[in-house]
Amino acid sequence: MVILRKLPYRPMIVILALFLLIFPFYYRWKYQVADRAIHCFYDGEQVTLDGILYKKEFKNNSYRLYLKNIYISNSSFPGRGILICESDDIPLGSKLHISMKIKTFSKAKNEGSFDEETYYLSQGIYLRGELRSLIDASSGWTSFFQEGLYVLREEMKTLYVATLPGEEAGILTSMTLGDKTTLDEEVKQLFSDAGLSHILAVSGLHISIVGMGLFHLLRKKGCSFLLSGIVSGVFVICYGYMTGLSVSTFRAVIMFLILMSAQILGKVYDMLSAWCVAVIVVLLVEPLSIYNSGFLFSFGAVLGIALVANPMVEIYEEACKARYKKTLRFRKGRGYKKDFKESVISSILFALGIQLFSLPLVAYFYYQVPLYVIGLNLLLIPLLSMVIGIGLVGGVIGSLAGIVMGTTAGSVPGIVMGTTVGSVSGGVMGTTAGSLMGCMNEYVLAIVKILLFPCHLILYLYEFASDLSLNLPVAQIVSGRPSIIRILLYYVILFFFVWRFKWWLKSRENGKRTDNIIIEQLQNIYDFMSKSIEMLSKSIGALLNPIEASSKLIEASSKPIEALLNPFEVSSKSIGLFRKNRELSSNIDGSLSKNRGLSSNIDGSLSKNRGLSSNIDGSLSKNRGLLNIVFSINTGLSSHNNGVSPRKYSLSCFFLGVLCFLILTLHPFKKCEMDMLWVGQGDGIFISSEEGVNFFIDGGSTSEKELGTYVLEPFLLYHGVKRVDYWFLSHMDSDHISGCLELLEGKFPISTVVVTDTLKEEEGDSYEHYQRLVELCNENNTEILYVKRGDIVATDSLQFLCLGPESPSSFSGANENSMILELSYGEFNALFTGDMGSEQEQWLLEQLDQSRIGINPSEIEVLKLAHHGAKSSNSMEWLERISPMLSIISAGENNPYGHPHKETIDRLKDNDIPYLCTIEYGEITILPQRDGSFEVKTMLE
Repeated sequence: MVILRKLPYRPMIVILALFLLIFPFYYRWKYQVADRAIHCFYDGEQVTLDGILYKKEFKNNSYRLYLKNIYISNSSFPGRGILICESDDIPLGSKLHISMKIKTFSKAKNEGSFDEETYYLSQGIYLRGELRSLIDASSGWTSFFQEGLYVLREEMKTLYVATLPGEEAGILTSMTLGDKTTLDEEVKQLFSDAGLSHILAVSGLHISIVGMGLFHLLRKKGCSFLLSGIVSGVFVICYGYMTGLSVSTFRAVIMFLILMSAQILGKVYDMLSAWCVAVIVVLLVEPLSIYNSGFLFSFGAVLGIALVANPMVEIYEEACKARYKKTLRFRKGRGYKKDFKESVISSILFALGIQLFSLPLVAYFYYQVPLYVIGLNLLLIPLLSMVIGIGLVGGVIGSLAGIVMGTTAGSVPGIVMGTTVGSVSGGVMGTTAGSLMGCMNEYVLAIVKILLFPCHLILYLYEFASDLSLNLPVAQIVSGRPSIIRILLYYVILFFFVWRFKWWLKSRENGKRTDNIIIEQLQNIYDFMSKSIEMLSKSIGALLNPIEASSKLIEASSKPIEALLNPFEVSSKSIGLFRKNRELSSNIDGSLSKNRGLSSNIDGSLSKNRGLSSNIDGSLSKNRGLLNIVFSINTGLSSHNNGVSPRKYSLSCFFLGVLCFLILTLHPFKKCEMDMLWVGQGDGIFISSEEGVNFFIDGGSTSEKELGTYVLEPFLLYHGVKRVDYWFLSHMDSDHISGCLELLEGKFPISTVVVTDTLKEEEGDSYEHYQRLVELCNENNTEILYVKRGDIVATDSLQFLCLGPESPSSFSGANENSMILELSYGEFNALFTGDMGSEQEQWLLEQLDQSRIGINPSEIEVLKLAHHGAKSSNSMEWLERISPMLSIISAGENNPYGHPHKETIDRLKDNDIPYLCTIEYGEITILPQRDGSFEVKTMLE
């Protein structure tokens, strides 16, 4: 096999390149088929289908049976499906004929939210439904093999639950079996925040530990390469099937089988060629896997090892060898051997290389970067092999002994999964240790407890170290989701650094003198190391205050390494590395204007220019030009006769990491943006200023549970928001404050909460919510700012003017005393009205007539409709007087109040006022300009 021979070139890379040339056509066809399939059914539709059961799991208090080779109405369905039912009695491999009620997948309605449709699409799953009736089931020839692995997995999980504390049992089950049903959510979040979520999923690291461990054991026992390779390969395939064969596991199994083939045939294993084979196989099986984060992390980790981590270590070790040749020991004929210090540095550089390669992926999918993840990996990863090895041995021995002593396979589902949500979340899994001991011999449990005791200690260390790292200063850096341009820039710099020295090593091996040229180019750079340290300190300041320090960072970057970009010239001038066009295009195609002769279709850009109806492209924003960010780094290498100084090369790698880190985490440019989030039945509006000051108006829901955890916080992190500076709360109803209270309970940084002083006069639930708000603000050192009519909260670029209510209030009720805010940004104005009613609207109009408040109704570009579009608000007179260019509505789908009411929509149409509602469009983003024009884009079309 050519992929097993190490050649000057790699044929598989050429084959992969050719495959990628035709892959877009294959992907496009597959995506179109998938898109039609996933939208061919409506929610609640009942269908009858045939399929083969290939996977089972317990999730959200029900079983999920995964079907493939689906036939509906005697026609093949292009994908897989999920059947939700109450038991897992049907054996794997069975052919089913069933009736099910369709439950459609949901799309992400806010930036940063989980996209259920894309997630399942990436796995080739286009159909989901609840079981209505099982018409027929017949076992296939693979039932015994697949069901046997499933039973063994459930028995092992039972043992872990019985012999380990709840949290540790869930961690071990996830690590060894790929089953997260017993994993505590807090522990899962802990590992994710610490950057260790990769150890909780069975992936290449786990396959390597299991497969190579068994292979080396067999070889030590005297088995041949052929027997050892075949046994290890079969075991890894079975282990992959037992753990669910995720895309990362599939990749690892393919590469391991290639490695075993190389061992058997006596060939050299080439990682990049094996990687290419795995890419081709996985994408042929499921081309939509490119949407899967597991695909990107798994293949990215291998690529990082081959292209970054291994070269960095190789360069360092070559430098160490070159230094060793100058020592007395070398002249006495002693061979080179790495000492402890060099071994540690090599390990650090290897971990750094992998982390540097995967850092953009972490920022892209998680929006924040753990700072101490390299140290955690160096400390904990070496212990992972012990955890997995002991866990699997103990689980298999205990399970087989339990089965022999009377625990039948059929009892496993009843023992493990006959449970309720409460028992699962409690880690009990439907049974107690006592009932398990009634099924299994006490000696078996005692032996398993002894075997798993080291796992107990190591897993406790994992939790302790993760928690400790998160309590250190600046444990996580909020990066937001980086743009594709920024990610490409990141990798260009990373590869230029690593491969420049890789080429240098190659030239030394070939006896060429190009190394002298490179070293001479880099010699003078070491003189600027002190300035590099100064720049580093300023960069750290930029992490804490990126607005104030961004200009200092650019000023400090006057001596960059042009040698990294130009191999023949060293210059002291700065190099522009990052350009970003701030001109944004609109997703709404057409123009909206106050000119009533213009179409009111919500299909294009919005502008105050009344004659702008001919602008078909939908871009009314002023081009703010191309902005240039200059990053530089001073790194040092010293010229030696025999090579590069190891110490200074290590420092250079450190400064490379700092530079790459800054590229992903610094946000030197801000823009004014307004986002009405989809929060179900409630309100939530985010506004950012050019200065980087962040505002939020309301943030609550009565239809969405844990709004702060699953909607508000992911949105803020997606945008790189580390802190909300001012959070306005119009009133104290749950549909306006629940998310804010949840974030305060979770210690999310909020500097100031702004409320009206009329809250002190409220009674009932509103006052109770107000008291809870005060308690949480005191716990979090959050200031409470009380405002009244005429008060202003402002930055240099925008301001919020409080228009009401009056104090003391002449209205009764929380809705009627909602805070009314006018946003002004240059000539752009927006009005936020909370849940005020028609009576308060009439009061506002009277204030306008008497010139008691400083706004002009004809200058309001965007109006947030009051009370979610209720007919008791948004009166005809109010809408006629305000007459905005666009009105926006926040409401939940199928809400019990009927919001927005038909009467309100009719009033908007009668006044030629365009409107957008979060029910149809999801998150609504408005990008205002100082001249009063603005652009609109939405999450859903």
